[in-house]
Amino acid sequence: MVKRRGKGGPVGVESDGEFAFIAGYTEGGVPYGTTWDELLAEAAAEDVPKADKKRARPSNDFHDWAPDIKRWPKSWMGVEEDLEYGRKLLPYFEDFLQALYAEGLSRKTFAQYRDNLWLLGGSIITSVSNYEEYNIDPLEKLYDSVVGDGILPDHYDQMSEAELNSFSRMCRRFEKFLHQHFGALF
Repeated sequence: MVKRRGKGGPVGVESDGEFAFIAGYTEGGVPYGTTWDELLAEAAAEDVPKADKKRARPSNDFHDWAPDIKRWPKSWMGVEEDLEYGRKLLPYFEDFLQALYAEGLSRKTFAQYRDNLWLLGGSIITSVSNYEEYNIDPLEKLYDSVVGDGILPDHYDQMSEAELNSFSRMCRRFEKFLHQHFGALF
């Protein structure tokens, strides 16, 4: 039996020639657990290059990483008119998120873009609602909101500099995306 030290002191991890980790013993005293072969196979599977890992995804659709996106318009809503306007913005947001997902961004990076995109939607709806701009084309309003590092998100004064920079980065990338896909409209 081998005992290994952990951060908090000795940890009773048992191993022998067959088992890397002995989880326990049967009534007859025979050990069971993770064999060395199983451990080596698991380690080999983890040696996939990082770039390939982030591209290995269960599907080609971003919805696994943004499962609540269909509820975003309701979360932005202050008055009934906001809901319809938010629903008109959603296809552009979904196209952008799908493009980001297809690029193979890590889940963490994708989540930053997703969360900032949700903030952008809320800020757009706040502006539309406050100034009763429901007659402005949603694509035009969206473009105006992301151009030049974007509008300031609601409650920006409570955000750190890093969070504001992340929001601006998302706006610049979204602006580029809109130019590539809808450039003739601007």
